Order: sequence, then structure tokens, then C-alpha cells
Amino acid sequence: SEITGYTLIWDNGFSNIIDNLTVTASYTTNAYTITYYDTDGIPFSGLHEIGYPTSHTYNTDTTLDSPTKNYYEFNGWFLFSDCSGTSITTLSKNTYTDNITLYAKWTPITYQIIYDLVDNYAVNNNPVEYTVEDIFTLTAPTSSLYTFIGWTGTGLTEITQDVSISNSNGDRVYKAHWKRTVGE
Repeated sequence: SEITGYTLIWDNGFSNIIDNLTVTASYTTNAYTITYYDTDGIPFSGLHEIGYPTSHTYNTDTTLDSPTKNYYEFNGWFLFSDCSGTSITTLSKNTYTDNITLYAKWTPITYQIIYDLVDNYAVNNNPVEYTVEDIFTLTAPTSSLYTFIGWTGTGLTEITQDVSISNSNGDRVYKAHWKRTVGE
């Protein structure tokens, strides 16, 4: 008879039986394949720990790894592609009776941007934080006393007016450079 999580195996075949035959039935524990994806079924983009599980054996708890991904925090494994519900860290021993698909939830790490405007009266409308997913160009700060001429700072080798940030990471510091407005 069938037993959940196990496969029945006979020690002899049953073809052309012409005499009494003794057979022994045994059960082997089923193992189910684990497939990993990112949210929404996107191919898995992280890096697993060495020895991460690729299968789950029935009647045995399987501990899941905590993978890494540059510039992202791992927020857990989920059973639903939209990463809804509760994250799981272990596949319980008697819960799964088929192949298993897990979805990794990632959150981009937030980095800080610090501005040195030099002029205490300058107005700056640039973001003070960003992630690797953000794309933007710094806008020129404004001042009633000075004309903005550019930025120096992270990743710049000279005064630069147009500073674009995309696919970047790490905290950043920028210093505004000015020239006195004519007639002041």
C-alpha cells in the first residue's frame, strides 16, 4: 500500500510466476528537488552558501541557507512568487510531498549622500540616500550670494557640474563649489 513520502520497492519481479514465490516489500524515503528563484520567478541572482540544499528528503527537516547578493539584503525564502506570506528557514520533515520551488526576497541596501554646500544659505534639493537601483543626476544647489560651478567628491577627479548616479553603491560625499555673483 502507499505511504505518503515513501516509494514501495519489491525485491523480485512478478513476470512468469509458475511456482510459489516469496517477495519482500520495502519502502525508500522520497527526496524532492528544490528549485530557487528570485521574486516573480526571475532566475536566482544570489550566491548560495557552500553545501546549500538542492533536495528535501521526506521525514527529515531541511535547513535553508541565507544567500548573499552584492548591494542587497536577503529577506528570506518564500513559497509564493510574489514573496507574500511568512518567510521560511526550514522545510519541515513531513510537510512537502512534491518538488519544491522557493523564491528569494531581496531589498537593496540604502546608502547615504552627504553634501557640503559651504554656503549656509544655499538650497539643495538632491536626495540624501539612494540604492543600487536608483538612477539620477544631481541638481545644482542655489544661492542668493553665489553661482554654482560644480561638485567635487566621491568618484570625481575635478570640479564637475553634471554628476550622474546609476548602478552605484556606497556612501557618497559631495562638496559644492561657487563663484561670487557679479555685483556682490
